[in-house]
Amino acid sequence: MLARMVELLRGVTRSTKVVAARGKYETFGVEIVEDRWPGEGPLGGIVTALEDAAGSAARAEWNLIVSCDMPFLSREWLAFLCERAAKSEAHVVLPHSGHGPEPLCACYLATAAERYARRSKAAYAR
Repeated sequence: MLARMVELLRGVTRSTKVVAARGKYETFGVEIVEDRWPGEGPLGGIVTALEDAAGSAARAEWNLIVSCDMPFLSREWLAFLCERAAKSEAHVVLPHSGHGPEPLCACYLATAAERYARRSKAAYAR
């Protein structure tokens, strides 16, 4: 599944990275970003990806974040999602399915993690 997703993303994005534990998936020919929130599930992976993007020299404004276990995604759907994000003023552009919001197939501003982390800290301080 990961190999298929990497190939699919190469047709849509300028670069592809995988958030994973150190030493995992190195044979897939993509940059591995070590999960900074191991054990925290998908949310930890999203935050790790956004923090990496925000600190990258080639900082992209928008970041397409997808889970590798979405076998029905297509290049056309992902391109559509990215086009919608580029025209949006939102911090996150995500589709909704019959099951609700799909945060593991969404476009996030690179600064989204920073913005929401600050809000969360302020809420806990109250």
